[in-house]
Amino acid sequence: MKQKNSDLSFEEALLQLERSAEALKGEEASLEDALKHYEEGMQHYQHCVTLLAEAKKKIEIFDKNKQELKEFQNSTRS
Repeated sequence: MKQKNSDLSFEEALLQLERSAEALKGEEASLEDALKHYEEGMQHYQHCVTLLAEAKKKIEIFDKNKQELKEFQNSTRS
């Protein structure tokens, strides 16, 4: 059974994107197959972009909290 794109980890989606790209490079692909691989590849690409954006937000929040904690610790030492 094929996994839904939203259930894929970043690594799994990236692997699927690479497979779609490889399939597009094949000379034996029909136009219909090429379009199918392109659409699937774009879905995996979007999923990767979404996961990276979510990770970036988490890192930014962590960095902000870390900086606020550092500032708080410095202010309580005075």
